[in-house]
Amino acid sequence: MNCLQNSEEYNHELKYIITLDGGTTNTRAYLWRQDGSFVSSKKERAGVRNTAMDGSDQVIRETVKRCIDSLIEESHIEESQVQGIFCSGMLTSNVGLEEIPYLCAPVDERALCNAIECRFFSDITRIPFYMIPGVRNHVENIGIDTLEQMDVMRGEETEAVALLRERGKGEDLIFVLPGSHTKIIYANEEGCICRCKTTMSGELLDALFFHTLLKDSLPDFFVGEEEYDYQAVSDGARTAQKNSFTSAVFKTRIYQKYVHKDKKKAANFLLGVLMYYDCLSICEFKKTEALEEVQFVIAGKRIIAQAVYDILTDIMQEKKVHLLDEDELMAAKGAFRLAELYYKWKEGE
Repeated sequence: MNCLQNSEEYNHELKYIITLDGGTTNTRAYLWRQDGSFVSSKKERAGVRNTAMDGSDQVIRETVKRCIDSLIEESHIEESQVQGIFCSGMLTSNVGLEEIPYLCAPVDERALCNAIECRFFSDITRIPFYMIPGVRNHVENIGIDTLEQMDVMRGEETEAVALLRERGKGEDLIFVLPGSHTKIIYANEEGCICRCKTTMSGELLDALFFHTLLKDSLPDFFVGEEEYDYQAVSDGARTAQKNSFTSAVFKTRIYQKYVHKDKKKAANFLLGVLMYYDCLSICEFKKTEALEEVQFVIAGKRIIAQAVYDILTDIMQEKKVHLLDEDELMAAKGAFRLAELYYKWKEGE
């Protein structure tokens, strides 16, 4: 018996879909009506980093269960009214719920849908899980000589699906998705996800901010959107341009002690240092893909996305750069789109 048959027998009045996104540090669950209208969401500060650190998936499984149970309870619906849980991100990795093999790029919506695998996790819920695979670069004979060409993504492919739906086809696009890991994704004019590149800037920013000597020169918490300081970010980026990474990072302390006493300015300076190196990777990615005419689309955490936009346009002198408003539903919208297509195509429409 396949998953569609199983879920249909589970309840013939199926009205809802849950999309579940598991990242490095956060897990998010979203409830949708089948007509595509958004109902509610739950977020927990726990992710697959917990599995990596603990050597056990207990925390992530409990987190997923709490998110799903809370969504159902607070929305006043029954478990049996949810047709399926479409799961993306690191939850489909070896440190998530179950590892699902990567798809090899290039891939489009249909390829992603065809590769979705159904699983049941009875300790979490009776609702079937539909596991959306991640995507990896097409590289033959992966080794030290081809290491630079190889990269992977889990979760960002659903964001790319949503962004492609919004932007449409017909032009080469580079999506820049800042987060715990900044993901750089090339999608061609046919709407295929072709290649990606990853940096760990978000995790590095967190580690440098809270777990190094720099903590003494920085505020207790990272600055908010209203405290974004363009000049300090630019100072950090231009310092990075003239120094090695480790030296530029340390300059944050010098900046706070001798240039600006304001610790919030120092936080913006450090952000500028890290995002300069991300922007360097973005420009190198464009060159590697031999893209002359390409649109850059930046979507993600606002303050980090703003820094990437400012550095790309001001220091890197890129012209076709678009900064989108932060949309926390982006990955969920992409996953819901894949859920729609999955049911449509699997049912032979």
